[in-house]
Amino acid sequence: MLLLIAGVAISYAQSQQQLDSILYVLDRTILEKPIYDRQKRNNIQDLQLKLLRTEDVSERRRLMHELFSIYRSFRLDSALYFARLGSSLIASDDEASKVNNGLDIAEALKGLGYYSQARELLDASRGKVGEEDMVYYYHLYYSIYHSMHQNSELEEDRLRFRDSLLFYRKQLQSVLPPDDIGHDIGEAHLLLFEGKPQDALQLLKGRLARDADGLGETLLAVTFAEIYEALGMNREAEYYYAVSAVDDLQRATKKYTALQQLAILLFRDGDVDRAYRYLTCALEDVTFSRIHCRITQIAQFLPIITSAYERKSETASLRKLWLSIALGLLLLIAVFGVWILHRRSSQLRRLNVKLHGLYQEIADANRQLIQINAQVEAANGQLADANRIKEEYIGQVFNLCSAYMDKQEFLRRTIHNKVKGNQLCEVIKLVGDKSQQQEDLRDFFRNFDAIFLSLFPDFVKEFNELLRPNEHVSVKDGELLSPELRIYALVRLGINDSTRIASFLHFSPQTVYNYRLKMRARTDLSREEFVEAIQSLK
Repeated sequence: MLLLIAGVAISYAQSQQQLDSILYVLDRTILEKPIYDRQKRNNIQDLQLKLLRTEDVSERRRLMHELFSIYRSFRLDSALYFARLGSSLIASDDEASKVNNGLDIAEALKGLGYYSQARELLDASRGKVGEEDMVYYYHLYYSIYHSMHQNSELEEDRLRFRDSLLFYRKQLQSVLPPDDIGHDIGEAHLLLFEGKPQDALQLLKGRLARDADGLGETLLAVTFAEIYEALGMNREAEYYYAVSAVDDLQRATKKYTALQQLAILLFRDGDVDRAYRYLTCALEDVTFSRIHCRITQIAQFLPIITSAYERKSETASLRKLWLSIALGLLLLIAVFGVWILHRRSSQLRRLNVKLHGLYQEIADANRQLIQINAQVEAANGQLADANRIKEEYIGQVFNLCSAYMDKQEFLRRTIHNKVKGNQLCEVIKLVGDKSQQQEDLRDFFRNFDAIFLSLFPDFVKEFNELLRPNEHVSVKDGELLSPELRIYALVRLGINDSTRIASFLHFSPQTVYNYRLKMRARTDLSREEFVEAIQSLK
């Protein structure tokens, strides 16, 4: 039992959520209705411009019929105008076109409420309608008697019109293909008239299950809603009326019933605000489209819903009045409380002034301490960096000195042996050969580069980041640093004087100056900023 109750509660919650969701979509669609109407008016305007520009009779007839097809669900007096205008272009011997045009005129007259004139045109076409137009022909008869049945006040007239509409509904069924969705809709309507809504529901559910293009739910929505309403399942009926209403409004059709039926059901369920908005929207549309029978139908319910809406508005206004009085009393209490707080705040303000002075002095002292700490940390960093460089270079210098002493000892022995052997020419040649000096210098540079890059492995990458993208320095194969990079490596080590750099690298001061000038031309930084950025590279 508990599981059954829980299942019913879950099903109810899901259906309510589904209804709330589609009603939200419908509310948004009503707000966007001017957009859809404007699109349809633009389409009509384009067709009217084409009609004005063409002189070809067949093309003019085609455009007039297309305008009629648009206006038939938008504005019926305009649809009647173009249907009658098109009849003037039909050749006297073109009986089929005359009959078809007469059906269009009958449809417009029916929508405008001229049922007798519409029936006269249909009666005049009996026996002349081609097979391809029989569906249209019987549909017009059926819709005429359906409207007369709905709008008749006398019960005997309603019964008479009911018999006629059932007759023409069956005639319509006989000419509709069995697999056409309209055939299933017609069968469902016949079952509803016979008082078998459950059978009608099963029929349409079966049709929906066979639907391949996914459009069945929208096309069947109004019929589903009528069946559910007959079964007393108002929530489901409201959902399908809303589905149909959204589709009607998005297609900018004014010839609809779903929105007004939805408004009536919502009113009965107590949703007066939505019912009033929806019925007002429906009345606006049917008034625009000149569908007189629908205006009459809406007029029966509008005063009831309007009255309920006004009563609700009056209740809300009275509630607002009492709320305003309550808020006024609360405001007086609040003013008194503010006066008390103002007195206390004056005392606190004087204390705050004194505290603010103390806080300001503490804040100034803190700022000074922060600046001193920052300077100390920067000095410590520089000292740590200098110590690291010093330690690394001291070890490497000892290695270089040892290697240099070994070379000097080897050279001394070589000269000593050659002097003892009286090979003075060899000694002079050996002393005058500068290739060994150049080789020693290259070894020195290789050692310097290796030591420096072990301390600053990302130096080349970070140095190039200081230059413009197309001005980067590249290193030749087999080298670790280029001459320009070697100069700025010394700058990074704290040797900024060009003369000292020239002496260290065995360049002339002018060469060092030229290299540095060339590098400064490849960056957007000033001379001082460039040097400062180099010395801060990690």
